[in-house]
Formats: sequence, structure tokens, C-alpha cells
Amino acid sequence: MRYRAGIISLLFLLTGCGTGPSTKDVAAFGAATANAVSVIGETASLEQDLAVAYATEVNACRYLQGRPYVVGSLRIVPPVPRLAEQKKFLAALTRYATALSKATDPAAVAELEAAAGKLTESASSLIAAATPANAVAAPVVKAAVKGLVFLSEQQRMQKIRTIIADTDPWLFDAMFILLENDENDRDLLDRRLREWEGAARCTMRQVQPARAGAYQQFMASDKAKREYLERERAANRRVLAVGTLAETHRQLARGQIDLAAATAQINSLLDIVGSLEAIRTEEETQ
Repeated sequence: MRYRAGIISLLFLLTGCGTGPSTKDVAAFGAATANAVSVIGETASLEQDLAVAYATEVNACRYLQGRPYVVGSLRIVPPVPRLAEQKKFLAALTRYATALSKATDPAAVAELEAAAGKLTESASSLIAAATPANAVAAPVVKAAVKGLVFLSEQQRMQKIRTIIADTDPWLFDAMFILLENDENDRDLLDRRLREWEGAARCTMRQVQPARAGAYQQFMASDKAKREYLERERAANRRVLAVGTLAETHRQLARGQIDLAAATAQINSLLDIVGSLEAIRTEEETQ
């Protein structure tokens, strides 16, 4: 995948040899994870919007040319493969991220253990649905926390890392499936945009000779393209943020990451997404 080389290079730079992350670092990573999970699937949404916009422009051009056209044509969106499994996994991942964000809480380990169990179970179902031949039952994640009420920071961190290490193979493989879906959608974006622009130009050519409304048509098409390009840039940053999240979790499980720096990078990517969306919202209100 295109994003993986960049992510891996970044994480090599963030690899540290210090004393390792603290529960505070894990909590910050958990919060960033929850934010990143919330943007999964936006690439597919943009691809579908572009397809509908293209169909609308094509029919508008046909109408202006006096050719057969359809009003309110609907694009039949193919069913998302493994949708039920994806929803369960994302819900479990959100719960897991929330539990990670509470790492500084003395009761965090038990909550994280329960969340990790649900996550590995749902990830196993998603992986089995995607690759039935390689289906393997998810393990029971245990960190031996029952009966332990008072844990030092070091003890709590050790048990949290045990849970993360046990969870990672399932989380990473399931995230790979979701990112592969996003990557396929990204490959469609450029083609969808070219198709839409071709249809929009067709419409503009029809109104240009009469001049009436030609300027408005041009400005509307220009604004729409700028919006689509901004959404595409945001979608690319979302995919990179989610990919960085998966790689960060893997390196954390292996104890080879400057977690605070990696979390800052994830948040930076999400901040860029937020800035792009703020610009688009401002333009829409003008």
C-alpha cells in the first residue's frame, strides 16, 4: 500500500531507547485512537458522492442537449463486503481505545482486559469473513488482574503492555483489511473526479453559447471541484492517520516506540483533517 512506506519510515524515526511509555502516554494514545477510528470509511463516502454527482451532471448535459435524460437518477451502491463484521470490529475498537485512554486510572487494567477480549473476538470474525481459509479462533486475553486492587504505575503499565501485545496481531490484521478497503476507494477517487469534471464541462459547454447562466454554471462547477479536492486531501490524511495508528500499536506491543511522539503525529494528521473541513465549511456558508 502507498501509505505504508511513509508510515514505517516515520515510526523508525520515532523509535526510542528510553525507559518506555508511561500510563499517561498510553492514555493519550487511546484518545488519539478513538478520534482516528471515528473517521474510518470517509473515503468510501467521498467516492459515492462523486459517483452521484457525475450521474447528475451527465443527465443535466443530456437535458440541455435535448437527449434522453433521467431526473433524480440514483446510483445503486454495491453492498459493502463484511459490513456487519466491520461495524462490530469498529465498535469494539472504539471501546478498546476508550479503555486505553483511561490508562492512568487504577481500575484501567480490568476494563482494558475486557475491551481487548471483545476486540480480538470481533477482529477474528472480520478476518475469518475476509479470509475464510485462514480463520483462527481468537485467544482469550488475560493479564492476571483479578483480585488485584492496588497496582503501582510500573505494575499497571506492565499488565497494560501484556494486553496490548496479546491484542495486537488481531487488531493489526483487521485494520489491514479496513485500510485495504480504503486504499481501493482511494484508487477510484481520481477516476471519479475526472468523470465528474468531464460531465460538468459538458454542461458548461451547453450553456455557454446562450451566456445566460453561463457564469453561474462555471462558478458552481469550480466551487464543487475545489470542495471535492479538499475532501480528497482530507480523506488521504485520514487513511494515513489510521495507518499510523495501526503501526504505532504494533510497535508499542513490541516495546520499540516513542509513544508520545507517535501520538503527536497521529493528532497532527487529524488536525490537518479538521483544518481542511473547517475551510470547506466556511466556503459552503459564503
